[in-house]
Amino acid sequence: MIYEATMTDTFAGEANYCWVKKCTFTADDNATTRTIVRKVKALLCVTGKHETDDYGDEIAIRPRGAAVIIFIRPCPEDNFAF
Repeated sequence: MIYEATMTDTFAGEANYCWVKKCTFTADDNATTRTIVRKVKALLCVTGKHETDDYGDEIAIRPRGAAVIIFIRPCPEDNFAF
C-alpha cells in the first residue's frame, strides 16, 4: 500500500501549515501502525519520543518537545503517479 506523510508546524497545538514537508512511501498491506510510524520518522529525520493517534484512516504523530505534527494517510492508488 502507498502512504503519504505530511509534516507541518503547529500553532497553539493545532496544525498551522506555514511550512510543509511531504513524502510518499510503500508498506505492506498488513503493516502495523508501529512499523509505519518508524518508517515515517526515519524518512523525515525525526528522532525521540512521540505521541501517536491512530484514527483508522489517518495516523497523527506529535513529537515531544517540537512544535510539529505529522499526518500519515493512505494514497488512493488511482491518484498516485510515479
